Amino acid sequence: MEAEANTIEAPPEQAPETQVEETLTAKQMAAAEEVNSVRARQLVEQQQLAAEPKPEEPNILGLAAQGMDVLHDAIRKHSNLPSHPEYVPPPRTERQMTALQEELEAGRRTQQKAEAQQASRPVPAADPVKEGFTTPAYRPNDLVPDPTIAAPTGFAGGTKRFGRDA
Repeated sequence: MEAEANTIEAPPEQAPETQVEETLTAKQMAAAEEVNSVRARQLVEQQQLAAEPKPEEPNILGLAAQGMDVLHDAIRKHSNLPSHPEYVPPPRTERQMTALQEELEAGRRTQQKAEAQQASRPVPAADPVKEGFTTPAYRPNDLVPDPTIAAPTGFAGGTKRFGRDA
């Protein structure tokens, strides 16, 4: 008996596609056919648009023969046309978003570390001798420094008298 039970084969399972087709109603199949026909029409229209030759650019000599105003209008019209569509970047992937978040977090940590170092840095005490005034350079009325003249002592530029010719 066991041998006979083992030899009986199970009926072959149907493929999932055939099961789906059998369960669809006529209305569902008609709706799917309508969607497919719309998609096919759109594809044909896109192919036709791509296959259509671009309108021929007007001949400059022909426009100039019509007059300078016509030529200038055509040039102005052509310069206002966009040269290419504006670039729209694709949306970021999950990996790019996580990398961006990690990079931003690392920047925040670095900034906090730098602010902590700035806060813990010792502040130099103000030296009252050096603060509050500047020493003006003394220069007699008509003398001005001139680095092109050799200094008498040899370590700094000389001076010359300032006048109307200088």
